[in-house]
Amino acid sequence: MNKKPINFIFVGISTIFICCCFFFINGSFFSAPVYGQPVVCASHNVFGFAWSENIGWISFSCEDTMNIGEGNDYGVDIDEVTGEFSGYAWSEVVGWISFESGDVAGCPEDLPCVAEVDFNNGQVSGWAKVLSSDSWIHLRDNTYHVNIDEHNDFRQWAWSNYYGWISFACEDGGNCGVSDYGVETTIVIPGLIPEPEKPSGVGESWDHCSIKGRSITTFHWIYSDPQDDPQAAYEIWVDNDAGFTGPMFNNLVSHAPLIGPNFSYTLDLNHDDDSDWLSSLAWGATYYWKVRVKDNQEHWSVWSDTDSFTMQAHAWPWTDFASSPGSAGIDEIISFMQDGVSPYEGFDSVCYGGGEDLCQNKAVRFEWDFGNSTICDSNLNLNCRGNTTSTYSSLGSYSVELKITDDIGICSYIKDLDIGLPYPKWKEIKPR
Repeated sequence: MNKKPINFIFVGISTIFICCCFFFINGSFFSAPVYGQPVVCASHNVFGFAWSENIGWISFSCEDTMNIGEGNDYGVDIDEVTGEFSGYAWSEVVGWISFESGDVAGCPEDLPCVAEVDFNNGQVSGWAKVLSSDSWIHLRDNTYHVNIDEHNDFRQWAWSNYYGWISFACEDGGNCGVSDYGVETTIVIPGLIPEPEKPSGVGESWDHCSIKGRSITTFHWIYSDPQDDPQAAYEIWVDNDAGFTGPMFNNLVSHAPLIGPNFSYTLDLNHDDDSDWLSSLAWGATYYWKVRVKDNQEHWSVWSDTDSFTMQAHAWPWTDFASSPGSAGIDEIISFMQDGVSPYEGFDSVCYGGGEDLCQNKAVRFEWDFGNSTICDSNLNLNCRGNTTSTYSSLGSYSVELKITDDIGICSYIKDLDIGLPYPKWKEIKPR
């Protein structure tokens, strides 16, 4: 956004003065602005206005919205690699203010003379030179400084022994209500934007047992922000191509700002209203993922490093069973069925390896824990494979667990069972 001064209106002048002035710079003449002569203005990555009570407005680009400096293609730029400044700003009072390395050589103090920004923290240091008076503007000292903040705005003050304080943002002077001015840049300061870091070791975790026939991955990352701004959004890409030329899965999630640092995202099986989209992730195939994050100041991070994950060879066992009768008494034989046979359709355990739909492959292990200190293990007792029975000698609530282990994993299912008083016994007697 271009900011411009709004508190000066010139009226009542009927005579137009045209001034043409020249300065001798680096062995050649450089003309000051000539009003009324339009010029093609190149784009510069620094723009806007600074303010000094002694030298007025300082324009950092010919693209600025007032006619300051009109007639020359001028401006200030920041090198995107080194952070060094170059080019010229313009003041109607003192003329050209140079950030060129040749002009600022020999600055008053023995330190790097060229103005530059530290990409780690946004601190601006170095010097600029007022060419008409051969005077200096210092951008950082122990008691004052210029910064670029996380919004790409210049902040705070510079100092000149000749001209005094120079403000780079109306916020710092508390006078934005009078004149909304400021200096901005399109350069992003890497050290001021949020950053997603994946945890060391594993960047994803798996849930193989909660959804029938599926293995679901959850992606994990660590969020950090130099300004301690909270995370407000993230975007996940998943693809079978490490170059992400056409991501199979692309999901942007916005939420209320949350304080980190640990965040995660579980693949959404209902993404884009396609409840079966995950089936397109082939078993045994390798896929790639990356994440980027956004803080509550609307700053997006760069993408994280690409990580990979490999799908399982097949889904892990799906474990389920029914008990009969549903309400049981002490010493009553209770049946536990896991094969989905009528009338217990839907209570079936399914294995996906070895071609046995109902887990009858001999390599599949059944382990029943009836919750009454009795465990039935098919590796020790073949009668524990599939359906089985048990009895309970005491009142109470019991947790019955079935674990099924196939060639790649183990899943379990737990069901609560209440045992009540024994049912009354009856016998037929001869009438009297």
